[in-house]
Amino acid sequence: MSTKPYDQAFKYLAEQDPEALLLLCGAIREGEQVRVERLSQELSISVKIPDQLYLIERTGVKEIAHIEAQTVYIQEIPTRILDYNLRGWIKYQIPIYSYLLLLTSDGLPQDQGNLEQHSIIIGGLELTVRYHIIKLWELSAEATLASNNDDLLPFVPLMSSSEEILLLAAQRIQAISDEKRRQELGLHFFFLSGLRYTNEQILSIIGGGGMIPIEQLRHSNFYQFILNEGRQEGRQEGRQEGRQEGRQEGSLIDARESVIDNLEVKFGSVSKHIVEAINKIEDLVLLKSLRRKAIQVTSLKEFEQILN
Repeated sequence: MSTKPYDQAFKYLAEQDPEALLLLCGAIREGEQVRVERLSQELSISVKIPDQLYLIERTGVKEIAHIEAQTVYIQEIPTRILDYNLRGWIKYQIPIYSYLLLLTSDGLPQDQGNLEQHSIIIGGLELTVRYHIIKLWELSAEATLASNNDDLLPFVPLMSSSEEILLLAAQRIQAISDEKRRQELGLHFFFLSGLRYTNEQILSIIGGGGMIPIEQLRHSNFYQFILNEGRQEGRQEGRQEGRQEGRQEGSLIDARESVIDNLEVKFGSVSKHIVEAINKIEDLVLLKSLRRKAIQVTSLKEFEQILN
């Protein structure tokens, strides 16, 4: 799994509280008496590594829950899940059930009729895999809060929720007595929020919830990721002028800055022609999409291809 911030939030949940993750995906039920064991991700016959594998035992019956977490749906996912199922069966010889946890709806095809099934035919070999898709944005954030499972709180911003629910989630994290755990969950909360909300909205939630004092945030690395204070003076003036000229223009300036800031935080410097191209964009929806892509890409060249 990659080391992107939102992937780290999933990895933290997967390692710290497997039962919560399995409940979230529906692999086990609330109150069910099961034994859960985290299996090795390495399948010796393959260099490919699945996200998470868990052995679940119910009254002597064993099964494996395989969970893949994706920020964006890509066409290769069904083939990848089939591959992991086949290799997992060869290694463990235990029934495997796969769950695809989608953090956002990005990339999902319009026709989702057979999205939870994939087949391949190779000569005389025919394989079919069936798996469950968990769309995080369709899950109830209110129900998650009611479950009193703090490890799920960072995922609340991506669920079906309101600002009031987000504020409650922020306050719940702030109330955690263990400082290290509170900071880790807070950090994951911030980064996952960035997949759905603007930088200003996130900062408003953080400040409103009293999660971490603003002055303390100003000296933290993740604050720089959320709201980069190293903006050029000219861009800052442009932002102020944009707000005076009208809310729409101000929103465009904010969105452009968010894209550029995210690129600068991730890659250091950004070439002049990329900055100029971003500053020419007048479509707010497109800019919001590019802001998310700036977090997801692995290189400036990849982002430039998307921009072109």
